[in-house]
Amino acid sequence: MEGHTMRLNLVNSIEAEPEDAASRRGGIGLGNVRKRLQLLYKDRHHLEALKMEEVFVVNLDVELEELEAQYEDPLQVPQKGKD
Repeated sequence: MEGHTMRLNLVNSIEAEPEDAASRRGGIGLGNVRKRLQLLYKDRHHLEALKMEEVFVVNLDVELEELEAQYEDPLQVPQKGKD
């Protein structure tokens, strides 16, 4: 978290594709994620997905709304950097 922005960086290893794999279409998962983010967060998000030789990298930033006091965590779990 940076302020009200939730930041997620994910790196996942992938296997090398066979040469004939270039002709196959990819799954619909990433497209569905993009649509869902647009529905939920409109212009308050940024999604970047990069396919590299041995890894797939996803960077996601989502601007979150500040909770009103009545909705804050009743357990008062200490947040990083706030003591």
